[in-house]
Amino acid sequence: MKKEHFYAIYDTNKKLYLSHGQSTNYSFLKEKVKDTNNDIQVVTISKELYDFLVSQSNGDTWIDIAEYQPTPITIPYTNLVYDHEKLKNRARVWKKIQEEDPEFKDVPNHDALKFQPWTLISRETHTHFEFYSGRPWCSKENPDINNIILDEDDKNLDITGIYMTHLNGNNDINRLTTFKSLEYDDTPIELYCYGVSDNATQVKKHLEKCIQVYQYGNDFNNDLFDQGENLVEYMNSLNEKVKFVLLLTPIVNEHDSSHYGGWRWHKWGEYIGKHTIQYEYLDHEEGIDFVFVWELIPVIEN
Repeated sequence: MKKEHFYAIYDTNKKLYLSHGQSTNYSFLKEKVKDTNNDIQVVTISKELYDFLVSQSNGDTWIDIAEYQPTPITIPYTNLVYDHEKLKNRARVWKKIQEEDPEFKDVPNHDALKFQPWTLISRETHTHFEFYSGRPWCSKENPDINNIILDEDDKNLDITGIYMTHLNGNNDINRLTTFKSLEYDDTPIELYCYGVSDNATQVKKHLEKCIQVYQYGNDFNNDLFDQGENLVEYMNSLNEKVKFVLLLTPIVNEHDSSHYGGWRWHKWGEYIGKHTIQYEYLDHEEGIDFVFVWELIPVIEN
């Protein structure tokens, strides 16, 4: 089924929309503005804004959207719950592995630690702190570490549904909890919601901003619109039982400028943090000791 888009004629200088300048036909509007100045553009907008502009159109005038007040769209986060029967089964399997392979004899089973409720990033708690990317649940205080922290988490951040885990933590949702993570085949729309940050607050604010730009704005010189559109349309395609969790994995800078084969920025989505990126590899950066790879995961309780 072909996706329907909504377009409007927009004065990028005056921030006004043309009355009767809305259509689902891009070419039709483009023809109307071909002889106007460069300030007049055809832009993509949300259906809500489209319907508002149609209702306000009256004569050959320009529309100010100051009175446009859509219902704010929020992401429904939820906390994960461990499934004790699954944990018991995993413990039995792990015990059998330990009995059959001496290499794993003294390796503990960390399944019940895989999803660490988010601890707010702050200079007080994380300056002398050692992160482990492969096993984040083993991260701990270390007086020999001196992390540079440019941006702290908001002290009032709602951490519902936010967890620190490993890079494949989304797979452990099905294995260890009472929830199921939704896959591509489970939904009519594919969600693209991931990236790199310094903390969880940056991610939540980024997602809120994307939704706001989609609801109130347009795609003129604004990359946030596309992500907001994808997220809102994805949420609208689901039933109300679907919730979300935000998973973050620490990536540690080993500070080895001779290493070419480590973690690279461009492979993990947009960086929305406060540091200035200068190199392709994180290990080559100075002044950046750790970042987080994040992903928004849709889940439904079994």
